[in-house]
Amino acid sequence: MKREKGITLVALVVTIVILIILAVISINAVFGENGLISSTEKGEVEYTHATVWERMEMAYSDYWAGKVANEKKDLISYLQEKEIIGTEQTSNGGYKINTVALAGAKLALGNGTDDQNDVYKLEETVEANGDKTYSVNYYGESGPRNLGVLEGDKKKDLPQTASEFKVGKYVQLPYNGTTIECVVMYDEEYNKTNKTNYGIQMIATDVVGENIGIGNDCDLTQGGTSEQMQLAVESYNSAIETLNNEAKKYVNESNNMYVTSARCVGSVPNDPYSESKDLVNLAEKATSGKWTVGDTMIKDVDSNSNIDFLQMQNMKSLGVDIFDTTSKSNYWVSSRAQKTSGAGEYYGLEYFLSRTYNPETIAGFSIYSNFYYKNFYRSNVATNKLRPIFIVNPTAIDRVQGEGTKEDPLIWTE
Repeated sequence: MKREKGITLVALVVTIVILIILAVISINAVFGENGLISSTEKGEVEYTHATVWERMEMAYSDYWAGKVANEKKDLISYLQEKEIIGTEQTSNGGYKINTVALAGAKLALGNGTDDQNDVYKLEETVEANGDKTYSVNYYGESGPRNLGVLEGDKKKDLPQTASEFKVGKYVQLPYNGTTIECVVMYDEEYNKTNKTNYGIQMIATDVVGENIGIGNDCDLTQGGTSEQMQLAVESYNSAIETLNNEAKKYVNESNNMYVTSARCVGSVPNDPYSESKDLVNLAEKATSGKWTVGDTMIKDVDSNSNIDFLQMQNMKSLGVDIFDTTSKSNYWVSSRAQKTSGAGEYYGLEYFLSRTYNPETIAGFSIYSNFYYKNFYRSNVATNKLRPIFIVNPTAIDRVQGEGTKEDPLIWTE
């Protein structure tokens, strides 16, 4: 008799048991305490906590930048004004943090409607000596969790630390294994006297980096094209943005604990990207040699450089001459100007000619209007160096040593 082949009952049972074991392992890997879903949720929680803490630190730094310049508001009032925290304490104490105002968007956490469930809070502690600290905490299902502590309003420290950074003091700023020599240009006293909010700013004593070209060579009477002239317009109209962006490149991981940002000299100290909203229509300035492709509108002159220029003059009168650079190099000024000569009008970006005390106008457009040139346009490209001004991190002003002289400059300690 022929024997039939087939699966035995024992083999079937063993197979089913193995499948059950594999299913349990898979389910645990996905849904278990350390499973994929749980790990993803934990990762999102940690990311949100880190975001809230980072943004609170940024808000705290912004608060101190204003406090160093103008000691008026306390931290709570400042954050309430920015709508980052509530105007009243919650029933259980502390101020509820508005995560949308803080982060600019709704976060995965911090959206609770009551005082103790899914909320971030800022909680104040007054120490025995009167100093205040502020804890950033999260309240959720598993109870409170502290994200960090902000030092708060230590008014007694402000004069002691900020006083090191006086106008005319020399500072060595670390940069990529070397240093950039700077001189303090705006300090606490300047801001109080002038009712400004510039914080502490210092200017490099020399130019940095390679030459930066602004404009584009084009003469429409000598074979220049409308496309070439359009490139000149684009370069000229974006020049202030270009120069400030270049300055910011000198703030990186090697020094961003000491300075928060940088700008090009000649820009507005507390609004570097400010420029005239008015436009000049070059097509209306001449009757021949016009280009027919692209935009003929260029940005008008501004008064951006007035603030820095006046302060540089003030420093010179006090015996601190920072107009000239160590290398005697010309440098860009982040401001536009116009001048008239016998041949016509010039619109251009300003620059400082080494060893002089007045900004020159260059790298823009010449609209000639005399008899020989018959009203034509011409643009030129010019190259100059960059001279940055650095904004000092207000939380780092107490970590310096030195006398602040050229021979013994202020140097940051770790």
